[in-house]
Amino acid sequence: MKLAIKKIEFVPAAKFRSFRHLSANSYCNINSLLLSGEFIEIDHTQETFSLTEEWTNDSSGKFSTVDASFSIRSYPLISEPFLFYLSRVRTIFRLTACNGEKMIIGSPEFRANITFKKQITGLSTYEFLVTITCKSTHGIIYDTTE
Repeated sequence: MKLAIKKIEFVPAAKFRSFRHLSANSYCNINSLLLSGEFIEIDHTQETFSLTEEWTNDSSGKFSTVDASFSIRSYPLISEPFLFYLSRVRTIFRLTACNGEKMIIGSPEFRANITFKKQITGLSTYEFLVTITCKSTHGIIYDTTE
């Protein structure tokens, strides 16, 4: 599905309580599970966002695969080392749609993997094409935090 996403945020998964009690595509006040810290916003290019969720059944149960793809223009704070860091730590992402709906990708139990590719867009400018992928039993969690 194509969504207009106005905000992408992240926080290390170690700052959360377990998500084990959450069922598939459940609603939750995510801040009630946050032990410390707060979400940090990632500046992105709004025109280039897509989100897909696919459910599959196999011998070990029912799983959701969530893929979120977007572009980030290069800024001093958004760099290859920063994205490399995000790709190495267990991270939870929160996406906020223009309609106000907040979606969580990843959990302390299920790692959200991030991959990125640098794309040259001009003589001295570039952007990163970023994909977040998470396979889990709970799928997208809808955040009811105000």
